[in-house]
Amino acid sequence: MPTISVIKSDLERLAGQTYKLPELEEALEYAKAEVKAEGDELRIQLKDTNRPDLWCTEGLARAIKGYRETQFDAYAFFTEGDSDLTITVDPRLEHIRPFVAGFECSGVEIGDHALTQLIEMQERLCDNYGRGRSSIAVGIYDASDIVYPVRYEAVSPNTRFTPLESETEMSLSQILTDHPTGQTYAHLLEGYQQYPLLRDSRDAVLSMPPIINSASLGRVEVGDSHLFIEATGTVLDHVLHTIAIFAVNLADRGAKITPATVQYSYDTPRGREIRCPY
Repeated sequence: MPTISVIKSDLERLAGQTYKLPELEEALEYAKAEVKAEGDELRIQLKDTNRPDLWCTEGLARAIKGYRETQFDAYAFFTEGDSDLTITVDPRLEHIRPFVAGFECSGVEIGDHALTQLIEMQERLCDNYGRGRSSIAVGIYDASDIVYPVRYEAVSPNTRFTPLESETEMSLSQILTDHPTGQTYAHLLEGYQQYPLLRDSRDAVLSMPPIINSASLGRVEVGDSHLFIEATGTVLDHVLHTIAIFAVNLADRGAKITPATVQYSYDTPRGREIRCPY
């Protein structure tokens, strides 16, 4: 059963109401959650492992607000607005890591609490819902310097870029053998002759999914206000679900969500062109 840490004041701000601890305990019963308080920090144990959208401050705030008001907010970006951003998919990925989804968010400065929750949610979804990144991996980027279309490609293991936690370029094969994060997740690409890579239209590398982000576009810091978030994986609906969770979480914090359209050159369970968040 997932156990998460949230800041009570942050939860209350998102839920639109302050709570005494007994009131909060009662409200969280709706989400099948138990809470222990340590000052302003709450340790919340979730009994429902089938609701990954609740594994974060934003999801819990959304649940208790909806329970209190007997209705839930609708999110227009699922169906409305232009989708001028494009992610193109290399046909060679169909039998490697076939699915990707993503969106941009802007208009809200990412503070300490928001960044902590973003990173923790990324890790929690990838490790648990994504089975150790095998079926889902998530990347978060500073979008201010990304030029579309973003290209999701299968490339040679000799392709080079500078990954996070490194000051020098490494080949993709070197990352898997020499970089600590690469060593941890190398088994996910074992046996493939080409590896997934995300880069923009200038060839600037975003990441090597599902292994590691680049040290340039793949670094997000407190104060950033323009992000690109993507998920890749082997189960399309899990990838789409993950991106939907991140989109509503950021929207709840006041961000504007800009959808992206993924263009496939092969058939998927949702067609060859998918607008995300879905």
